[in-house]
Amino acid sequence: MSTPIVNNFMRQQGFPDEPADACNMRFAGLYFQPRIVFPLVLLGIVLQSPWIFLGLSFVLWWNVLVPGFNPFERAYNRMIAGPRGRTPLGPAPGPRRFAQGMAAAFLLEVTDRPHSPDLRFDAIGVVIDARGKLVRLDHLEAAF
Repeated sequence: MSTPIVNNFMRQQGFPDEPADACNMRFAGLYFQPRIVFPLVLLGIVLQSPWIFLGLSFVLWWNVLVPGFNPFERAYNRMIAGPRGRTPLGPAPGPRRFAQGMAAAFLLEVTDRPHSPDLRFDAIGVVIDARGKLVRLDHLEAAF
């Protein structure tokens, strides 16, 4: 069963409404790209490497300009969808390509990225009761 959050995400990405099973399967495929990009962004921050950001920007622009040859979708289709009998991903619709273009522009334009000594990771703990009311909120500065 797909959740309203998954359904909303799919609509925002430009995909039509689908039955729950098909929606969940496509969502899992679309989530393949962020699972790769996010760790690379973190690696770029830690290593302070503009080349990682430039490379990611290039790949995302490639996805926008040549959506039929998106390397993330091709890797997913070849390594996951095919062997597991899932529906392969096709070229991204316009709204998804627009989001990829925004991400590519951001990675290319932001030159004053945070440097490792300037970063502080905080942790926030939230406890909510069965009625959805906030019971406790904790904020731990410089958690790690």
